[in-house]
Amino acid sequence: MREFTKSIFSFSWAMSLFGVQQTTNLLSPAKAAKAFDSVTEATGGQLTDVMKATFNAGDKLQRSAVDLTLGMFTGEALNPNKWMRMASDAAKQSAEAVTKGVQGVTSTARQAAATVAAQGPAPEPDPHQLQEVLRPLHSDRDGDRCLPKQHRRISRKGRGLH
Repeated sequence: MREFTKSIFSFSWAMSLFGVQQTTNLLSPAKAAKAFDSVTEATGGQLTDVMKATFNAGDKLQRSAVDLTLGMFTGEALNPNKWMRMASDAAKQSAEAVTKGVQGVTSTARQAAATVAAQGPAPEPDPHQLQEVLRPLHSDRDGDRCLPKQHRRISRKGRGLH
């Protein structure tokens, strides 16, 4: 747990300094873009296949939106073929991401089922342990099990809540 906490703090510190560095890199957009791409690639390398597919779909959609937005200044956005290609690509990427997600969930469920099956049936609970757990409970007037009075919260009207 200690190493995990240290890693979180190191990551936060590195991202803070990276932000400062990227601010100074605004004078050199190519250098800034290269640095962002390096961080994106390193982060993408830590993603599972399902998350990579999701990332790629979202990244392509964002990049297309930027192209479309900046294309308005050049007249490129008025090209209907560009719109159709972008919509088709977005639909294809979304379908691929959903397919990967379903495959990932199915794989995880199969692994969990295999682990449970390998462990065998669950042991029967010990009746003595169950009695110890239920001992603080008592029956109220209606025969329902509830906490003793000292453990109840009192409502505004003065009636005990079970």
